[in-house]
This record gives sequence, C-alpha cells and structure tokens, in this order.
Amino acid sequence: KATGLDSPRALAEEGARMNHCVATYWVSCEAGSRIFSLVHADTRRRSTLQLSRNKTGQWVILQHKGPGN
Repeated sequence: KATGLDSPRALAEEGARMNHCVATYWVSCEAGSRIFSLVHADTRRRSTLQLSRNKTGQWVILQHKGPGN
C-alpha cells in the first residue's frame, strides 16, 4: 500500500513511526517532490519513498529508506 504524505503533520508522523528525518522534507514537497509511506501487504514491512521530476518531467526516485535512516 502506498500512502501519500501531503502535509507537515503526515511527514512528522511518518518520521516518528520510522525513526528518521522525513519530517524535515516539507520544503522539498512544496518544491514539487512527493513522499509516500509504503507498507508491504504480506510482510507489513515499511519504507518511505521520495520522488521528484527530472529535467524531462519524468518521476525519478530520490530516496527509498527503511526504518532508522
């Protein structure tokens, strides 16, 4: 399951849940990045994904981190 993190509060909750600094990325989101909380359906393993558009307008992965990063 992918859930978009579209507010400072959502980023803060994800940062607390994952024990990493995603809460500080709101400025990147305002500049066009998109951040998602990912949860594997079977294993329930979690990760956080940050996407941004490259110069041609394609979405590219900037970061994909697990807990504690």
